[in-house]
Amino acid sequence: MADVISRRDWLKAVGVTAVTAPLLQARVSAAPNQSKSMRGAFIILNTPFTSSGQVDWDDLEREVMFVDRGGCSGIVWPQGSSGVATLTKEERLRGMEVLANAVKGRRLTLVLGVQGRDTSEMLEYAKRAEALRTDAMIAMPPTTGTSLDDYRAYFRTLGGATTRPVIVQTSGGAKDLSPSVELIVELAKELPHMAYVKEESDPLVPRMRAERAARPGMKGIFGASNVAGFLF
Repeated sequence: MADVISRRDWLKAVGVTAVTAPLLQARVSAAPNQSKSMRGAFIILNTPFTSSGQVDWDDLEREVMFVDRGGCSGIVWPQGSSGVATLTKEERLRGMEVLANAVKGRRLTLVLGVQGRDTSEMLEYAKRAEALRTDAMIAMPPTTGTSLDDYRAYFRTLGGATTRPVIVQTSGGAKDLSPSVELIVELAKELPHMAYVKEESDPLVPRMRAERAARPGMKGIFGASNVAGFLF
């Protein structure tokens, strides 16, 4: 997924990545307390498995090194592309710890997925992410939600449980119920650290344009959805 930038800015960024990456890493090393970037390409890690069906934790760490070498801004796990729906709670919690250790000393921004079926489950994951001092969190809406008011209460609770940046994902919640653009902007105004969205709902581009129009209140507009949002 990636924050929305102009095509010209993107081409410039690609052109200078090889030159600036060592300088950027040096700057981060010199100022370890500096907040990490919430802009650029954030790669959703795939969850690797061994031939016996167990999560391959060593290979998950190697994915971190691969993304780091590629010059991307951050990593996100576990989300839809990570197979989050099939992971056990124990696997999710252990994976969070594995990745928190893997990014130590690296410039990568770590975004941990804390979505749950309901608010209670979400808070359990958010508590672990907070304890691991993740750089940011991301959450899908609750699958048990039946209204935008349910979504509003869920995300407000998450925003109250952390002061770290939170990305609201618009897909993955209840069937045929996506957070409205108005709700996303409302949350951003009420909770400035929640002023980030991963937009994956139709109509994709019009929604992203409306969210972009809400800047500077909206701080980061990411898109994925099989690369369609990334390209925009």
